[in-house]
Amino acid sequence: MYVWGWNVYCQLGLGDFTNRLKPTLNSFFKNKKIIKMAYRENHCMVLVGKWSFIWFIFLENGEVYSWGNNMYGELGHEYSENWNTPTLIDFFKGMNVMDVFAFSFKSFVILGFLCINC
Repeated sequence: MYVWGWNVYCQLGLGDFTNRLKPTLNSFFKNKKIIKMAYRENHCMVLVGKWSFIWFIFLENGEVYSWGNNMYGELGHEYSENWNTPTLIDFFKGMNVMDVFAFSFKSFVILGFLCINC
């Protein structure tokens, strides 16, 4: 994933506050398949995993990472401090995450379910 631009809240996920004027590789996701990225001006969320579904029901668990400004807890981590690198949101481990959304000072995750013999 390449990132650039304003970085006052570490929203580029590179571990620093330096603005980037040209595309810069964020190697954190080098061996991960990004399914969806949700972002606002101050924070970001990424859903990684595999697209694997039958009848529109996801079978693989996705992982949700977030970073940036966390003034109001919008990153989903236990503490309301800013996070300068992508960090796994532990709450969603083992859940069937289908989608992520980021809005000003809030975030949303949609969960799916696995239905066998429905």
